[in-house]
Amino acid sequence: MLNCKLSKFNMKLSRRTMLKTHNDESIASYFLRIDEVVNCMKNLGEEIKEVTLVEKVLRSLSTKFGSKVSAMEEKQDLQTITMTQLL
Repeated sequence: MLNCKLSKFNMKLSRRTMLKTHNDESIASYFLRIDEVVNCMKNLGEEIKEVTLVEKVLRSLSTKFGSKVSAMEEKQDLQTITMTQLL
């Protein structure tokens, strides 16, 4: 029980740093990393809505993707886009 609580605490602390893109990271490897984090969070009982995840991913992308993120926000309703469509 203590181990589970410690895992939840560590996950919440590291979640912000794990969602940031690295400078030399490809989008595919970034999405794989995000998928691992989300699966761990779901296994710990946390509910994550698809729209929340999409918004957080778009905010966490590096500035080199800024124009693409802006174009997506203008063309598509972010409430209906899925992570698969985002990739």
